Amino acid sequence: MTENYFLIGFSCGTVFGILFALYYVYHQAKDMIENFGNNLETKLRERVIDVMVEQEQDMFYCYTKEDHVFVCQGTGVEEIQLNFNLKYPNKIINIVDSNEQVLKNLAATNG
Repeated sequence: MTENYFLIGFSCGTVFGILFALYYVYHQAKDMIENFGNNLETKLRERVIDVMVEQEQDMFYCYTKEDHVFVCQGTGVEEIQLNFNLKYPNKIINIVDSNEQVLKNLAATNG
């Protein structure tokens, strides 16, 4: 009789132990994935510079979105990208909040 109690107790303990381990691993993996996504987003935001583009005749001027500081200039997309990369070699340019016509004119230079 005591042997049956031992087997039942051992089986229940094993099942609960396995369930607890699975629960723990699941939550650790979930936290790790969430942290990875947050870290990735933070690292990406650190590399991106949001710029606005203004046009004066055939020249396009890029300024930071936040404080309107001059970033680079060029006569087209390729020249802007080249000048941006020379000034900020480890950064990514992101054009935002620009006049729609200016963006169309800029896109037209990408022949």
